[in-house]
Amino acid sequence: MDIPGIVCGFMAALFQSLSYVASRWFLKRSGGGPLQLLGISHIWMGAVALVLFPLLSGPSMPPLMAYLAPGFGAMSFYLIAQASLFLALRHTDSSRIAPLLGLKVFVLALISVVALHKVLNGWQWSAVAFSVGAVFLLNESGERLPWVAMLAVWVTVLGYSLSDLCIKQLVVVLEPAGSKAALIGVCVTYIMGAGAGLPLILFQRSEGGGRLWWMAAPYAAFWFVSMLFLYITFDRVGVVFGNIIQSTRGLMSIGLGVMVGRLGMIDIETRVTHLVVARRLTGAALMTAAIMLYLKA
Repeated sequence: MDIPGIVCGFMAALFQSLSYVASRWFLKRSGGGPLQLLGISHIWMGAVALVLFPLLSGPSMPPLMAYLAPGFGAMSFYLIAQASLFLALRHTDSSRIAPLLGLKVFVLALISVVALHKVLNGWQWSAVAFSVGAVFLLNESGERLPWVAMLAVWVTVLGYSLSDLCIKQLVVVLEPAGSKAALIGVCVTYIMGAGAGLPLILFQRSEGGGRLWWMAAPYAAFWFVSMLFLYITFDRVGVVFGNIIQSTRGLMSIGLGVMVGRLGMIDIETRVTHLVVARRLTGAALMTAAIMLYLKA
């Protein structure tokens, strides 16, 4: 058992959960919108990636044109997913959105059956049923989710799924670079992300000035650190087990939501009853079980 890889997986889930709270904080208190957060945060992350890239890469790197296409695909689908995620977070609490990202099980099943013509076994169909049941529980835990938020969640999950396929191809192409291939892949995608973020800033009217940049920094820091931990996890324990560990972000986000609400920041996280928290935890646990069933079947 690779203990460091497992620990990195839980750290990735924790920092991702923190990033959801930070993005909600920006959207509620900065006066900026989803596209501004998307643009500013990716310029921050791209700048860090630009510094790390020459430290991680070396003479064994494949030619630029070999990894340009999968890197572009990974970042393009990811940016669509992030923009949709921010839209969802603008309409409801992060503790309700994060567990719903486990709907990737449903999307993976759909892609497998429709596009790849695969036949799912009984355990995998059970996982799909579990994920649908989890959505029902999470949707009923408090006020019903706005349709805009639910639609944004579906687009987010689809974007992440397609991005994952491109990331897998990117890391394979970068394998000649050795054990640092996954981390180099992070740098490649976020350098491209900065290029995509720049036009979003130039064509958006910014009324907050430097304040928006500093308020977007916590999200950028939490997300980038989570990606570094996640890619290390994938490298050490594999993508399947890594995704199972990452699915605990739903449970972590609910716990963070309770803490934030109890601190009085009800504009960021609504304070809810113990019964609602119990329903959300049950839904998040059911979603985690669905992911474990699907990926291990």
